[in-house]
Amino acid sequence: MSAGDFLILKNLGDSAALGNTGSNLDALWDNEVIDEGSAATYSAGTFTLTNTAPYLIMYSERFFTENTTNNERIEGQGRIRMNGVDLTEAACEGYIRKTSGQQTMVINGVGIYNATAGDTFTTRFYRADNSVSGLVNRVAGFGGVQIIELDAADDFARYSTTATNTLSSTESNVSNWNNDQQETGFSRSSDTVTITTAGRYLMTVSGETSQGGGTSRIGATIFLERGTTEVTGVRGYSHQRGADSNQNGALSFAGIIDVAANDQFTLRSDADSGSMTLDSGAVWQFWQLPSGNETVVAEATNGNMNADAEFAWDTLPHIDTAAFTATAGST
Repeated sequence: MSAGDFLILKNLGDSAALGNTGSNLDALWDNEVIDEGSAATYSAGTFTLTNTAPYLIMYSERFFTENTTNNERIEGQGRIRMNGVDLTEAACEGYIRKTSGQQTMVINGVGIYNATAGDTFTTRFYRADNSVSGLVNRVAGFGGVQIIELDAADDFARYSTTATNTLSSTESNVSNWNNDQQETGFSRSSDTVTITTAGRYLMTVSGETSQGGGTSRIGATIFLERGTTEVTGVRGYSHQRGADSNQNGALSFAGIIDVAANDQFTLRSDADSGSMTLDSGAVWQFWQLPSGNETVVAEATNGNMNADAEFAWDTLPHIDTAAFTATAGST
């Protein structure tokens, strides 16, 4: 047992179908990339967390359909299903339009879970749309699961919402927070979390979204502000089409942030048009990285990301040169 132990698996050969609404796919992972230490074990789709400790869990999968019937919309979602119950932590979504080559979606989630030794989970994917034409299948050779055991001695905070939030084109705070777990070094006043100890922190946000039977195209984001300034690169996005029953979604995102003593953080929301609801139970977490951890952060401050070319990361706001070498704009 040791903080920092990890397990990584991937999907090399499974192209199972993601069935129509009402069916679930508890994914199988057929290739062990690395098992370092004793953080977790895996057998036939089920992961067992070995220790009583916090864990960082990350998972992703790619899905594809060859069918383009009626330009239908496909809404895929993913959940960590822990001890038979879906978690909000790492809830995520993907979307297919079935037109103009938009026939692929990637569903990926990230979250921190405080485990009791012996907890078990599966990675569950499902559809929430009412389209029925054609198949949507996993893309073999793409997806994976990463599990990292964290150190319970490091400072940690977990907040969750006790009521809904409206995400609209009027930018506003995400509110209605409850202190689920707040260790030394954290405090909260209304919508704002203050961190008293300087350092580097992993922050994660997860939540489920809905639009209550509407049929609008809506894209909404949640992002982190330090004081009144957005923290670059720490944003999540949820999309709903309304048509074909695409009226639910989820978002999951994470970032490593530099914190000065007594920095104050708020989650803010915005939408491109209309409004959607961030459902009650959204989760906001902070975990302080051990001082010996080494990281590199790259940012793109100019231009747009072109998916047909390498991303140009023009700024390196932080790099631990003992562990990493990098040149801004390259690799």
